[in-house]
Amino acid sequence: MKDMLRKLVTRVPREYRDEFFEEIYRHNLFRTIIAALVFIIAEMCIILFLRHDTYNTIDLIYIAIAASCVYFPVMCVIYRKKTASRTLRKTVSIIYACGLLVFFCAIAIVAQDQFGSINTYVMGLFGFAAIMYVRPVESFIIQLFLYIGFFFALPVFQHDALILDILRTNAFIMNVFAFILSRLVFRMKVLSFVDRKIIEQKNQILKEMITRDPMTSLLNHDNAFRALQDEINRAKRIGYPVSVIMADIDDFKAVNDRFGYQIGDQVIVGVAGIIVGTCRRTDIVCRYGGDEYMLILPDTFMKEAMLLADRIIKRVEGTELINGIHVTLSAGVSEFDGEPPKELIFKADRQLHRAKHSGKNRACFPG
Repeated sequence: MKDMLRKLVTRVPREYRDEFFEEIYRHNLFRTIIAALVFIIAEMCIILFLRHDTYNTIDLIYIAIAASCVYFPVMCVIYRKKTASRTLRKTVSIIYACGLLVFFCAIAIVAQDQFGSINTYVMGLFGFAAIMYVRPVESFIIQLFLYIGFFFALPVFQHDALILDILRTNAFIMNVFAFILSRLVFRMKVLSFVDRKIIEQKNQILKEMITRDPMTSLLNHDNAFRALQDEINRAKRIGYPVSVIMADIDDFKAVNDRFGYQIGDQVIVGVAGIIVGTCRRTDIVCRYGGDEYMLILPDTFMKEAMLLADRIIKRVEGTELINGIHVTLSAGVSEFDGEPPKELIFKADRQLHRAKHSGKNRACFPG
């Protein structure tokens, strides 16, 4: 029973709610702008070419056109204003949509002395249901009040009791169908939105799988080059420094030989976590290969990069990893000086080898 009620209500998942309503209120406002433009043009054509067929509804048409012409630029300004709140967009679009509903209802009622019909009322109902994304509860309330107004206003212009009962019954049936259509439109929007978000999330996961190392979740070797090239291009445009740190776990082969490759993999992951936790959010940490890491440091001079490298080395040395294992790290630092990415990495790699040959557990830089 609860599942049936949930399907009937069509709830928006909580994690998507804000984004969903932000989207539909913006869409609703855009659609009401288009509807207002079409309405103004259509009604002006009626006045110009079918004036003799408007009978006693001409005053209503003039009022509706004037109101639309005043309201149209207001909707356009709010739609273009990026800082406009969801509530404002929703209110503006609903007010105009309800105004059109009232207009079509009034046209159907006032024209009863010429036509015993509710065609314009039905057109307004189904137009509202098909165009506007409205929650079922809100749609029900709007259509209920519209029908109540229609129900009590119709006898003022329709005096034939039989026709009155038929029109009221037909209007009620049309309201029910329009509500069902409105609910289906809203439900399809919710489902399509959720499906789109799920696809986006899966695409993001696939992208992460392609660009990141599956074990450490760091950028992999190929994408490390792309990230470095992007930072170098940005540095050339803006004029800020970029430094690179190449780091390698000391005597890692001995860890694998003594504890096995599974423990060795966990050591690599543990060291990666220490490096990421020590770096800034703007720094890019990559697994260059095996037990070697590359750090891309935007807006960082050589001296600052050396301080970061020393801090990482001390934290790795002082951290107990799985099974009480302690490891050390050696690092080489270089700063971008106009060379291509591979040369910049090569400069840092040379300093890394220098650190290894100088006793390990240290960082070296050119000079």
